[in-house]
Amino acid sequence: MSWNSGHRMPAILIRCATWVELASGRPSTWGAMVRLSLPDSPVSVSLGYLAAFSANSTSSDKFKTWVPGGNGTGCSPYTGFPAGARRTMAVVRRGDCTFSQKALRAQSAGAVGLAIVWDTDLVRPMQADNTSNEVSILVVALKKTVGDQILTKTNESP
Repeated sequence: MSWNSGHRMPAILIRCATWVELASGRPSTWGAMVRLSLPDSPVSVSLGYLAAFSANSTSSDKFKTWVPGGNGTGCSPYTGFPAGARRTMAVVRRGDCTFSQKALRAQSAGAVGLAIVWDTDLVRPMQADNTSNEVSILVVALKKTVGDQILTKTNESP
């Protein structure tokens, strides 16, 4: 993980692509191929969804992960943003407020992205609401097993 200066922080690589929504047959769903680099774990790849209101990603974006202090679902002000952090993605669980509210809190804290961990491995697209047009960061939904790995490793990191 040379790109994160040798720290043993969890990291995720997001590759964005469109694919055809099987139910509708339309190429309207944005997908995210998520490649995890976790300390002491093999690299794994999973699929997720970009929120309908997410900022666009370049073909590949690398992020360090961060779990906001005292804020498991991301519905209260985020604390503990790492000093001097760059390319940092907040990781929170689904629930308690809208997806765009979570994204706006992450954005206000200084994160360049937000990963929302679903409560199951069946991930659904995240729709926009009346505050979504204010979001300017990448927002991706992750299945529970992948998100739990990130949360566990991030909380174990110094």
